[in-house]
Amino acid sequence: MSAMQKTHFVIALAACLVMSLPAWAANPWTATWQLDKVKSAAPGPSFILHQNGDGSYLLNAPGQSYTFRCDGGDYMIRKTFSMSCKESSDQMDIFYKDEGAQSSRVHRTLSKDGKTMTAETVLHSMPHNAPDNSTTAHGLSDSELKTQTYDRLGDGEGFAGAWKERMVNDGTAPILETTLKSSTFEVNDTERHQDTTMPLNGKDTPVKGAITLSVQPVNEHTMSLAMKNNGVTALQGTMVLSDDTRTLTEDWWKPGHPEQKQHKVYNRL
Repeated sequence: MSAMQKTHFVIALAACLVMSLPAWAANPWTATWQLDKVKSAAPGPSFILHQNGDGSYLLNAPGQSYTFRCDGGDYMIRKTFSMSCKESSDQMDIFYKDEGAQSSRVHRTLSKDGKTMTAETVLHSMPHNAPDNSTTAHGLSDSELKTQTYDRLGDGEGFAGAWKERMVNDGTAPILETTLKSSTFEVNDTERHQDTTMPLNGKDTPVKGAITLSVQPVNEHTMSLAMKNNGVTALQGTMVLSDDTRTLTEDWWKPGHPEQKQHKVYNRL
């Protein structure tokens, strides 16, 4: 198939996506979705933090693995991302940077019995010197704050061990907005403050730095996605509408490892 034929095919398929719809919906791909935390929970631990003999930590989580120390120094964890860490017996503060600029902060607190950990995460899209009345005791903006609770799986000492996020559908789950037009597909990830409009022909769209996203429709209910870093595919993904179009499933995985999926299920609002 020539490039011109592929372009015509994508345009025709996009038209089918918009026109072949349930009677109740003008366009099922244009919608607002809320994450279903319970259905999105992956089996096994959410992450494992192993403490090495030299005092450093090794973090293993779906789609990522890196080593760091809680000595306040910067450690590269991906090509443009670094982190630093400080800890005490029951608290750990982690600072993430993107191309040298602080992008987020995580404050972790252990329960007295060591079986539960609370993590407060903030994305630094607001001014660092926010007014005192808009911050928590840890200097995190209430409007940006996300609190997660983890339960320990098995044995472990301090922060080291396997941790499973406690998932509850409490109405505070992240919101995703999708908009399909004749030649573009827009995804607004409100949790990451990332709004990306991509052409439906699979062309790479810059997101931030060397990161790009692309999308191509597969059929009326499926979109194929790719995330690249410096032109190299880092993640492959799909968005799939349920038969009744009331549920959206999003999966991401490293090339060659579809068995290690980052799985999310959204319900239409």
